[in-house]
Amino acid sequence: MKSSSEHPAPEAVRLHLAKILASQGFAGAPSLARFLSFVVEETLEGRGAELKEYLIGVDVFERGEAFDPRIDPIVRVQAGKLRKRLQEYYENEGSADGIRIGLQKGSYTPVIGERIPGEGSAAAAASAQVPAAHPSAPATRNLSWRAALWFVVLAGVFAIWRFAQPARTQESLRLSLSRLTSDSGQTTHPTISDDGRLLAFSSDRGTRGDANIWVQPLSGGAPTQLTHNPAADTSPDFSPGGSSLVFRSWREGGGIYAVSVLGGQERRIAAGGYSPRYSPDGKWVAFAQDGIQVIPATGGDPIRVSGDVHGTACPLWTPDGKHLIFVGAVKEGYDWWVVSLDRDRPAAPTGVAAQLRRSGLRDFDETACPSDWMGTEVVFVLKVDGMGNLWSVPLSAGTWKVAGPARQLVPGPGIDHPRVLYRAAEPFRLIFATDTSVSHLWSLPVEAARGVGRGEMEQMTRDASLVGGVEGTRPLLSADGLRLVFSSARSGNPDIWIKDLTTGKEESLTSNPGPDDQPVASSNLDKVAYQVLEGRRRAIYTVDLSSRLPHKLCDECEHPMDMSPDGGLLLYRGAEPWGLHLVNTLTGTRTRLLSDPVIVSIEASFSLDMRWIALVTRKQGQEKLKAFIVPFDGTQLGPAGSWIPVTEEMYHLYLRWSPDGDLLYFFATRDDHRCLWAVRLDPETKHPRGEPLAVRHFHTVQHYPLSGSWLSVVRGRVAFNLTDVTSNIWMAAIQ
Repeated sequence: MKSSSEHPAPEAVRLHLAKILASQGFAGAPSLARFLSFVVEETLEGRGAELKEYLIGVDVFERGEAFDPRIDPIVRVQAGKLRKRLQEYYENEGSADGIRIGLQKGSYTPVIGERIPGEGSAAAAASAQVPAAHPSAPATRNLSWRAALWFVVLAGVFAIWRFAQPARTQESLRLSLSRLTSDSGQTTHPTISDDGRLLAFSSDRGTRGDANIWVQPLSGGAPTQLTHNPAADTSPDFSPGGSSLVFRSWREGGGIYAVSVLGGQERRIAAGGYSPRYSPDGKWVAFAQDGIQVIPATGGDPIRVSGDVHGTACPLWTPDGKHLIFVGAVKEGYDWWVVSLDRDRPAAPTGVAAQLRRSGLRDFDETACPSDWMGTEVVFVLKVDGMGNLWSVPLSAGTWKVAGPARQLVPGPGIDHPRVLYRAAEPFRLIFATDTSVSHLWSLPVEAARGVGRGEMEQMTRDASLVGGVEGTRPLLSADGLRLVFSSARSGNPDIWIKDLTTGKEESLTSNPGPDDQPVASSNLDKVAYQVLEGRRRAIYTVDLSSRLPHKLCDECEHPMDMSPDGGLLLYRGAEPWGLHLVNTLTGTRTRLLSDPVIVSIEASFSLDMRWIALVTRKQGQEKLKAFIVPFDGTQLGPAGSWIPVTEEMYHLYLRWSPDGDLLYFFATRDDHRCLWAVRLDPETKHPRGEPLAVRHFHTVQHYPLSGSWLSVVRGRVAFNLTDVTSNIWMAAIQ
């Protein structure tokens, strides 16, 4: 080591630190990266002598002011791991580095120095500390602004590198994997009895291809079919003691049902609802339905406990049975929330989303469901770029706030629905499904004016990058049914593509560096509008088929909904409040059509004669959708009293007109399955006439309109998005 007069410059140390954080040993360990960043920056700022165990526990590991190092050894344990990681780095990737950073036992102040060529290990090299840059400042419990700034920069370097690499576990966990099912279809939503004897799941392994609840011994053996209804049964959960199961069923309009593990009659305990979970004492069942609800396990009136939080899903009881944790959103975005069962205070955020963002994990949304407890940690799936990876994050008992960084347990892709089995003197075991879904665009020959199917479905795409569901890949057919526009990420980034359905030729219409998706088009597809993500903002662009030159139509606008047949007008949803907007594609003139702050516009489509708009809305804080036919004079909507209700309230609803304007097509769960329907309209008044017509049934798990689908309706065809799902259940023992 050179003399102390030749210490490396702080800027050189920071660059060296960035390289360390991007290395293999630190890329999967955000807690160690934050630890190292903090102590190095504090030392460079002249406060190295003040780095004590309490300060690090509060500032780095966010243990709170009540942190007691005598009880909680988190800092000492992590310091040992940090010393080992640094030693491994300098013995491998950093063996030729000109700067060395070390952490000696008994101290949290790093030693930083320049390496003499030919010098040995990091421990031997790190013998002098960088001197203080200025006189020591009083200790604080917050990062200095320069430390925070440099951590953000370094975390950015770390995040960029991290997501360019194959997934790996953060703490190099030893996992022993075993496969519990071997089905060719969809076997998913596992749950385990608390004695570890029984495994239950939802599967289409039966002869009809519909989803039912099955039970099998966890130690092996033939599964037994527990439910037999043709409607889909999913999301089972064992009662404490394992004598019964509660599950979600699509029968009778959807609801929560209970059944004995010995079989027998299924009992409906709640109308509607998703993701049911028994309370630890077995007296209550929590589920998601227009918020988080709880109901007595024997049935009764549900109680909403989630307050004003919207977009709620996936309730999880705390071990004491007095609180619920769930995913939900307010204006600031999604987080996990905690609420007391007796509702003595409103739901409060746990801070998990912010903790993940600090670790460079920014894909937290409504799919990041709290799934199960593994000691003091909650296991969940984080879908990065659509691929599920299994993580855990610690929560503090009592407050149920985030208590530290997340760690990756099992890398994806396709991992979902995790549960945890724990028995004394045995390692934790994770049970999870490996879901793989593939979506394609299909068309069905129809007499569009009558709502009658004429023949078999035809698959139009063979592209593994397509996304299923109502917010997934949109098919757009030309009026003559010979061309198709859609969004595809086959080149690594979503772009807008066009396909000639006669020749099969496909070509890209866009090639922006950002994602291009949600296309809408004129009736003959000569003009296409689409959404582009530019940084954190969204914009809408158009492209003419003749010139192929993109044109930005508007900034701060998003979610194009429909384009007039001649391509002159575009309906879109603006930024919050999410109103309905109209823009002239030639002049750029914008008009706000719907400005009620309580009503959120979900979808809208023009009738071919441009006299009507089919509008789907929901109220703020509610999840069910309503559909209306609204008069339109070319510049504004008709008054509220002229709006014509179309369907009963439902989820996942898109409406599309037949070419003659006398039918509306949509997916709906009217017969315990999500099928394609059409409702007849009076030619003059547009009031619905009679019951909806079944155009095409989808009663099996495969080739299914997952959570609905965007529709394109032309004279002889209807196009939609269907998904096939294959999955099986695995177990991982953590050692």
